Amino acid sequence: MEIEEEKDEGSHLLPDNIKYAILFYKDQRDISDKEIKRRIENDFGRTLGNSTVKTVWDKYQETGSISNRWSDGGRPKS
Repeated sequence: MEIEEEKDEGSHLLPDNIKYAILFYKDQRDISDKEIKRRIENDFGRTLGNSTVKTVWDKYQETGSISNRWSDGGRPKS
């Protein structure tokens, strides 16, 4: 019998352990983003979009952090 995992509300967000793995592989400069994506998919069983590796790396380079940025702005409550 197979147990189906429940998806929580934030399941579309990339977990920190996968982000750290991307940074680890990216630090090994001879590995392409496509190869990193393939390794993450094999290691974690999580399918990544084509630009995810680059996005995580660029964000880390810009902010020095892997945490999600949340805006205080947006539409005001009525």
